[in-house]
Amino acid sequence: MNNTSLSRLGKLSAGDPEEWRVFPSLYAPFIRGQLSRMLANPADVEEVEQEVLTVLVVQIKTFQRRRDGSFRNFLRKISYHKALELLGKLASGRLPQGSGDSAPIVNSWADPASDLSRLWDADHRRFALDKILFEARKRCGDEKVAIYCELKKKDLTREEIAQSFDKSPATLYRIQNEVNRVLEQIRLEFGELLDLDDLVL
Repeated sequence: MNNTSLSRLGKLSAGDPEEWRVFPSLYAPFIRGQLSRMLANPADVEEVEQEVLTVLVVQIKTFQRRRDGSFRNFLRKISYHKALELLGKLASGRLPQGSGDSAPIVNSWADPASDLSRLWDADHRRFALDKILFEARKRCGDEKVAIYCELKKKDLTREEIAQSFDKSPATLYRIQNEVNRVLEQIRLEFGELLDLDDLVL
């Protein structure tokens, strides 16, 4: 199987129109949430969000993933530069004031070691986990994913989990194997885009 053909990032880089149609629904809420920490005015947040997505359309075609977290960092840098551009326009009077003095906050975003950048990374891990669980539920069903998560947590014995879900231990093994296969498929599709290499369910 050609893993490149399964990669959502690869399809975006190739300009796949269907991938670009659904991409905003994948990443826009995360981008919007992060920008809301930088910019007080919702209209500013919306404007920068659209500019970030527009830049991604152009730059993703030449993006090369070189290490873990590189797409996450790539996205953070674009968001930082676009937020800074907007603040520059506000400061020069080319736009009406609305965001207040957000420049120090935005500037701290540029430093990968800053608290704000670490918060971006932590939020992104939660975001990525939510996305892969959402995909797994679509493909396997809510109950199977709930069982899988209980098995991974190891708070209960397999027998206790089987009893609580009214399943046989053999059924639990089948469910675990099925969800594992689906998660591997999701990693092939979304891994580069969501930086799933180090994400542990």
